[in-house]
Amino acid sequence: GNLDAYDVSDPNNIERLDFYRPEKTKNTPTIPHNTHYLDGFLITSWYTDGIVVVDGNKPDNLIPVAQYDTYIQDQFSYNGCWGAYPYLPSGLIIGADIQGWLFVIQPSYDRACYLEGTINSEDQDIINNASVEIIDPFLNLASSKSNGSYKTGFHASGTFDVLYTHPDYYDTIYTVELMHGEVTIQDVIMREKK
Repeated sequence: GNLDAYDVSDPNNIERLDFYRPEKTKNTPTIPHNTHYLDGFLITSWYTDGIVVVDGNKPDNLIPVAQYDTYIQDQFSYNGCWGAYPYLPSGLIIGADIQGWLFVIQPSYDRACYLEGTINSEDQDIINNASVEIIDPFLNLASSKSNGSYKTGFHASGTFDVLYTHPDYYDTIYTVELMHGEVTIQDVIMREKK
C-alpha cells in the first residue's frame, strides 16, 4: 500500500496529488498502518518498514525524512510496527510492534529538500516516464509525468549528483544543491539515442 495525498477542495473533482511508498519494499505486500499528522509531517507505522516520517508540507511532493525499522527479519509480512504515536509533549514518538516491543525515538523533524523541474530532449520534445534518482545509498526514485515534469526530493541537504535515465536517451547527470525546506529547480535536457 501507499501513503497518498489528495486535493479534496472540490468534492466533485478529487485529485490524487502524490503518493509515497518505501523504495526498498515497493514490490512487497507491506502496508502503511495508522498515519498521524503533526505540523506538516505524516508519521506512519508501516509494518515491516517500521516508523516512517514523511514531509507532507508539499502534498504534491511527499518526501520521506526519517525512518526507524523496528522489525529487521522477514520484510514481506504483517509483522513489525503497527502503531506510532507522535503527540507527546516531549516530542518523542512511541512505536509498538506486533511482537510486543515498545520503541521510543526522538525525531528531528527536518523539512525535506525538494527537487523539481522538467525533462526535455535537445529538440525540446517532452520526455515522459524518465527515471530520476538522487545518487545516494538511501534508495529513492521518481519519474517524469506526461508533461515532462518531475518532483522528488531528499531527506538531507547538500550537493548531490542526480541521474536521469530513459531507454531512448543517453543517461544524463546533473549536480544540484539541495537545502531543507527549499525547492531546487533543475530543468534537464537529454540527448536522444540514434
